[in-house]
Amino acid sequence: MWFSYHAYIHDYNALDKYMSEKFPKFIEENIPDKNNWFFIRYWLGGPHIRLRVNNEQSFNHEFFREKFQKSIEDFISKESIKLIDYDNFYNETMLKGENISSVFWKQHGTVEKDNYEPEYDRYGGREGMEISENIFSQSSNLVLKLNTLSFGYRLIVATDLLFWTIKELDLPNSTYSIYKEMWKIYKQANCSDDSEKKDYLIKKRVDYLKKMNVPQKAYSEYLEALKKLKGFPLHVILSHIHMTNNRLGVHPELEYEIAKSLSEMRELTYEIK
Repeated sequence: MWFSYHAYIHDYNALDKYMSEKFPKFIEENIPDKNNWFFIRYWLGGPHIRLRVNNEQSFNHEFFREKFQKSIEDFISKESIKLIDYDNFYNETMLKGENISSVFWKQHGTVEKDNYEPEYDRYGGREGMEISENIFSQSSNLVLKLNTLSFGYRLIVATDLLFWTIKELDLPNSTYSIYKEMWKIYKQANCSDDSEKKDYLIKKRVDYLKKMNVPQKAYSEYLEALKKLKGFPLHVILSHIHMTNNRLGVHPELEYEIAKSLSEMRELTYEIK
């Protein structure tokens, strides 16, 4: 049985810091190794973590919520929080991209229980959902460690994982262009110094990947889980790519840049079918 919790920290930088410094310890201390779990980052209601835990029906979900709440409160009490601009937070691009027509706010610093509603249509029905939930867990366990690294390293990982997912699932190079088009709406018109640095990191990593024949060992369990999606519709695979990027904190505008750089690769040291 899946239980769902939403933990609100209305400051993106603070949320990222919590996920880097406190979230791994909370997971380690409160979720047994045998239990599947996964998380995503989300923004409706204010920036927050959505944590899903698969446990016995007798699981004391209120006690777990209270411990999660305390973890959030202890973190916030020691941080200088810069709350989001509530008047200008929601914009047309983000609402259109998620097909959302109505918005709301949740209280900063709170943890709420919520219903977990599997997205069967998005992930290939009930059979596909079971496979996908296992991939969600593999992805979350991988990213839990990676989120302790700087954002630059996570951007490199996102580039790696898009590259190796396409290769390991025997997808054509044209998949990069398809993924790029998915996020074109988020393309940034003006490049800041910071975005130029990120773009440089992506391009350097793409140059490196051209010379690689096998993925890094750290990715092996996640990529092995993804192989169970062979034969599934492409949209299911692309959705998993996006959700892993989400967990890494790599936003759609950067997903666009990563896919763009990979789609422009001219020479590979091996053939991708």
